[in-house]
Amino acid sequence: MDGDRGGPAGVAGLSRGGIRPGAVGVRPRGRPADRPLCRGRGVPADRAGRRHPRLARLARGAARVRRRAAGRSRRLHGADRARLEPAVCLRDRGRLHPALLDAAVRVIVAVALLLTPATAAAHDGAATGPPPAATALALVLAVLVYAHGVRRLQARGRTVGAGRQVAAAVAALTLAGALLPPLDRVAAALLSAHMGQHVLLTLVAAPLLALAQPLNVALAALPRAWRPRRLPGARLPVAAAALAHAGALWAWHLPPLYDLALASPLLHALEHATLMATAVWLWWAASRQRPAGALALFATALHAGALGALLTLAPRPWFAAHQAGGAGLSALEDQQLAGILMWVPAGTLLTGFALALLAAWFRQAERRTPSLMGPRTLVLVVLPLLTLLAPGCNRAAPTATLMTGGDPGRGRAAIPKYGCQTCHTIPGVIGADASVGPPLTKLAMRAFVAGQSNTPDNLIAWIRHPQQRRPASPMPEMGVTEQDGRDIAAYLYTLR
Repeated sequence: MDGDRGGPAGVAGLSRGGIRPGAVGVRPRGRPADRPLCRGRGVPADRAGRRHPRLARLARGAARVRRRAAGRSRRLHGADRARLEPAVCLRDRGRLHPALLDAAVRVIVAVALLLTPATAAAHDGAATGPPPAATALALVLAVLVYAHGVRRLQARGRTVGAGRQVAAAVAALTLAGALLPPLDRVAAALLSAHMGQHVLLTLVAAPLLALAQPLNVALAALPRAWRPRRLPGARLPVAAAALAHAGALWAWHLPPLYDLALASPLLHALEHATLMATAVWLWWAASRQRPAGALALFATALHAGALGALLTLAPRPWFAAHQAGGAGLSALEDQQLAGILMWVPAGTLLTGFALALLAAWFRQAERRTPSLMGPRTLVLVVLPLLTLLAPGCNRAAPTATLMTGGDPGRGRAAIPKYGCQTCHTIPGVIGADASVGPPLTKLAMRAFVAGQSNTPDNLIAWIRHPQQRRPASPMPEMGVTEQDGRDIAAYLYTLR
């Protein structure tokens, strides 16, 4: 064994005269053989090898003092290596001094915490918020802290899987794409781009972060005194996470609060922070509490899809901040595009993830206990899923009634009274398979009707007075009453 020149040997308890009784990992003289020692420490233990907590803390503190005083290599050589190597703790083999590491981590974490609001306030280029450079710096600092946490865990013999590291890297790139130009500048004018930011944050970056678990890794980069013993919300049910995310999603898309958030960089930062935090919590809890997690994702898909449907089918723009439109789109068309983005892709992703979680749970349950796959499981799992999905299969009629003020059932019965079936193909109406006029299939999904935006007011006016709206149209005046016009429009809005 050889230490550095001019100093004591690198292992506590070893001196030039030999091995001192009570040294690290060496049994003192006179200690009975049936009284075990913990590996790597000269601390008395019981027969099971468990150290006394207070004595263990004192031993660790004394070892840190000796390491900082020596500050030199602790490599073991020679014939005694096999016997004394376990006495050296893995975490003591780092090349940098622990005090320097702790100081550097404190500086990095403090700067990252000061710049964290910048990662959420990346919308309005005219707002007095942090510049994109500050957002990029905050992301870089967060990545550095994560990398340092990985390094410290590996030094302790605890590896972070390659899949988790790749997920963290992709999540960081997704956050950069969502919060940095050019998307953040476009989102200042277009609601659809703003909605794209929310989709990237909650449906791409959030599940990746839940998979990577960066908070657990980053905590390893903090000094021991700064680490919380238990993460908040770790033991709460997934229903709490789903309710928190639903509240954040619906609250921030209420027109008054949304407009206030766009006018205030601080509220805008809070909007993104709450959406992101609750989404990560939901994904993290859902992946660990199956099948309850699958049910929570199904419920999230339903209410997020309902919000997207309301945005898509609204007769007028909701938000004053996007009244001007942009990129060749009117304010209403921009809102319809934003609603479709939340309705279709977001709902598809959530439903797909929920089905994947449910399938994984079924496979795991089948491997462990095949009897779990009996009728009781079907009743407890499949029936609640059908209950959640059943309202979504027939929610077009209530939405159409809310939009037009009419009744779809009465509208379907009124269509033959005015002879609409002689010119148009109308699903659900007997004999309505003509090709004189354009087919009315999937009319609710069209952006334009008769050359105008597909809004309830325009559709009702077109049904009642087509010649007033377009004098050159071959569609005749049929004397449709106002109530019949609303009822027919309500039925047409159920065609998707």
